[in-house]
Amino acid sequence: MNRGLQYQGEVSRLQRVEHRQEQQVDDLKAEVLRLRQTHSDAEKILQENSRLKGEVTSLTDTVKAVEQQRVEDGKQIQALQEDLRGEKVRSSRLGQAAATAVSRLDEQVRALRPDLLALRSDASTDLARTAGSICTSRASVWLGGAYCADWITARLRELASEFGSATYLQLTRHAVMLEDVSSRLEESQNRGAKLREEVKGLRAASEQRGEELASLRSKESAARAELA
Repeated sequence: MNRGLQYQGEVSRLQRVEHRQEQQVDDLKAEVLRLRQTHSDAEKILQENSRLKGEVTSLTDTVKAVEQQRVEDGKQIQALQEDLRGEKVRSSRLGQAAATAVSRLDEQVRALRPDLLALRSDASTDLARTAGSICTSRASVWLGGAYCADWITARLRELASEFGSATYLQLTRHAVMLEDVSSRLEESQNRGAKLREEVKGLRAASEQRGEELASLRSKESAARAELA
């Protein structure tokens, strides 16, 4: 009877050991599953870190490129502004030259008007005297009174033509000078307008790159924080 009780006790003990071993096996299986999940998570983290590192590197390179482009934009804007200032000075000088040419042309016209009147008066007086002596001479009597009128008319036309040619040349020189200065002034003003448009466009592009740079820096900071 004692042996039967002993066997029963041993069986109970073995059953408890078996149950404990089964529990240990279940725990080991659960630990294996946990380790597998941890390994999978670690691989995902490594992959994500690799992706983030690549993204950070790409963002850093892009930020540097945009910063360099903004520096180049600043240099180009400065150069264009210097050209624009030079063009403004040139336009101012040409404007002054044009005003001077207009003033000289006006002065020439005003000066020629009294000269023309004086010349006409002097020519009329001289011709009257000359014609009077010619018309009272023996030759004029032989030629007739019509000769005096024709000679006076021809002489007046000759003097008017000579004076008109000289006047025309003077006025033409001033007009050509004025036209040349006006043409160069217009070209200078057009160049200035073009330079202003280029500066305006570059400033707009630089501002846009500034906004892009701020966005890229924000993304870079976020990626670095996530990587850390």
